[in-house]
Amino acid sequence: MIIDLTTMMFNVNVESGGGTPSWGTALGQGQEHKLNYTFGEEFYAGLIYAAVPDINNVTCPLGKGGTIVKGGEPSDKYSIDLASLFNKIYVNNELLEEASFMVLVAKEYDTAHSGRKTLKYNPKISYKGIYINENCINAIMRKLGINNESAWLVYEINLINQDELHFSVLIVNKEKEMIFANSAERKRFIEDKINVSNNINNELPSIEERFKNYLQENNYGNSNINNIIYSFKSNEAIKIINDGMKGCIKSVFDILDYCTIDKLITYINIYEKNTSERIYSGFLKSGLPYYRDFLRLFISNKEYNKIFYGVPGVGKSYKIKKECDKGDYDQEKTVFHPEYTNADFVGQLLPVRNKNVNTSENNASNDVNNKQSGISYEFVPGPFTRILAKALKNQDDPDKKYMLVIDEINRGNAAAIFGDVFQLLDRDENGKSEFGISNKDIYDYLIEKEGVDKSLLPGEKIYLPSNLYIWATMNTSDQNVYTLDTAFQRRWQMEMLTINFDKDEDTKAQGEIPIPNSKNELTWKEFVSAINGKIIEINKGMISVEDKRVGPWFAKKNEIEDIKLFTQKVIKYLWDDAFKMSRTDVFKDIKTLDDIVDKINNGSTIEDIFDEKIFEKVINDRKESLQNGQEANDENEIEDTNE
Repeated sequence: MIIDLTTMMFNVNVESGGGTPSWGTALGQGQEHKLNYTFGEEFYAGLIYAAVPDINNVTCPLGKGGTIVKGGEPSDKYSIDLASLFNKIYVNNELLEEASFMVLVAKEYDTAHSGRKTLKYNPKISYKGIYINENCINAIMRKLGINNESAWLVYEINLINQDELHFSVLIVNKEKEMIFANSAERKRFIEDKINVSNNINNELPSIEERFKNYLQENNYGNSNINNIIYSFKSNEAIKIINDGMKGCIKSVFDILDYCTIDKLITYINIYEKNTSERIYSGFLKSGLPYYRDFLRLFISNKEYNKIFYGVPGVGKSYKIKKECDKGDYDQEKTVFHPEYTNADFVGQLLPVRNKNVNTSENNASNDVNNKQSGISYEFVPGPFTRILAKALKNQDDPDKKYMLVIDEINRGNAAAIFGDVFQLLDRDENGKSEFGISNKDIYDYLIEKEGVDKSLLPGEKIYLPSNLYIWATMNTSDQNVYTLDTAFQRRWQMEMLTINFDKDEDTKAQGEIPIPNSKNELTWKEFVSAINGKIIEINKGMISVEDKRVGPWFAKKNEIEDIKLFTQKVIKYLWDDAFKMSRTDVFKDIKTLDDIVDKINNGSTIEDIFDEKIFEKVINDRKESLQNGQEANDENEIEDTNE
């Protein structure tokens, strides 16, 4: 069972707040809160097998504030329905001597998640007065040679043979806490480390080896290459980098983001200017621009499969549209959703009425033969197969590029939707699938219906040509959707789009749209900036709080300008989602969404709805900006007079 990265995480934090581990995994949200079998029937069988009969000896803090709940004695908000004790504990496949661990199934009764069941593995679970989970966690740390200052996490929990509880542990840093700029950066870093620890990429040359080859191709001598490689791993240089960049890398080769390399180059230039120290004789400084350019090429080879992700309205679909227009791609577009299947995506056999067949009553017979009845079954291609056919037939034309665009890739079960096509996402350096797959339906369609030359599909296997790109969008605020597992994500280049009202003229114009019914004449940019600041402030420390923020394109122009549309689109989202758990701190003397609608209908302003303190900073910033602008104009007038 792969668990959320933050549910059993220690000292791996973000700058906006570390967040407290949730110590739990929700089961069966929705569908009348029935338990699902996403985690495997064997896991549930193990829970039942290891269940303790004296559940009344179990206690656990549950919910906000940590209300102590006793097994067999439900509170008004929670109950402990099952307590399972495991005495065979494995850590990274090694037996942990004399350790036990307890897993609970708890049920919620509050209005937000009434009926939901959750696996709980809190260290403060007590059994017969002993915190056995806390003792087990301490035993894990001793086994792995880490301590209370170390950064580490459990990323997978499995039950084997019904009575063996297996923890997969990743040590992020043995010595100290790790702090990342945001949760997205933390997630990417951790998942890369998990991939490496699972030996997913062992068959490929290391980044270091590829970079050496790159330098050789650029006519660098072996002596200079060796000095650059050494400087990238030098203890002295790495210490200076980590101190200045607030990171914890062991080698520059840990950095796979060329934007970070740009920041590092800037930092080193400032550092050397302000000190007398040179960072390893300048080899690090001279090598970094080459490493940045190498990464650009290395990453671009992976952009055949790419996911743009970010908060609602940040411009993910708009970004893809601009890139497609600029690159002149022939597109096929689809949207994933919970009911979307592999048959919808790839294609399926469907009944098709044959043309030129007389189906009148006079010619009807009892013969049920498909041809006689005018019906036959044919393979009807989905968007994947349609765009694949075009790309294969035109792969020798350098001016022809094809793009399959997938909106909301995480709103459907992506692994199931891709099916065996999933294997094709592994691309070689030229962008062609490293491995082909045998799929007779697709193959026959490509050959017989689309006229693809058989020589292009050797061994009757399907592959993705280098002129076919697959790009997708993912909305990070969608909590109750399918997650993309690590094996799936590693086959994609990920790019986070940030909230930036100044990135282009269209977005700037969007930000200047006036908010309706605002006595302070707030603009959309000012409103969004104030609200996003409040979201971060009021939910500080909560997991993925930044995912609840609003982007520039969250609402269209008419939805911002029209107060009724603004209420139903923007304010409803803030009430139902972003501030769901903190409404009294944000909205002014309002108990329900109906109250908001009534106030708006009766002429209330935006400032009558929200706490006015929320907008104080943006209003003060506006006044300061106007004052600075006026002072600049006054100075210009003085200069003109002096002339």
